[in-house]
Amino acid sequence: MRRDSWGYVLRVTTSEKQKMLSEIRRRMAENRPYSVSDNSCSSNVAEVLEIAGIQAHDPRFEFMDTISPADLMIGLKHSKRLVGQNVYPKK
Repeated sequence: MRRDSWGYVLRVTTSEKQKMLSEIRRRMAENRPYSVSDNSCSSNVAEVLEIAGIQAHDPRFEFMDTISPADLMIGLKHSKRLVGQNVYPKK
């Protein structure tokens, strides 16, 4: 790994988990090209979590075209669903 990574443990129901997995599979099948504005790693995570009712970024900035990793980190740290965090330092 070239940089540190973070993992977040969230409290979800079985139904929410199934919704998220279904959406992840759908997106994988689409195989769309990467786009900073509408198909980035961060935007996909935020949108999939939102499908399960988990707000993963600050809604005050909905007008912006992109969601950054920092937006996700801040949003998830404020989530009532956050159970734990794991840090994976670069090696």
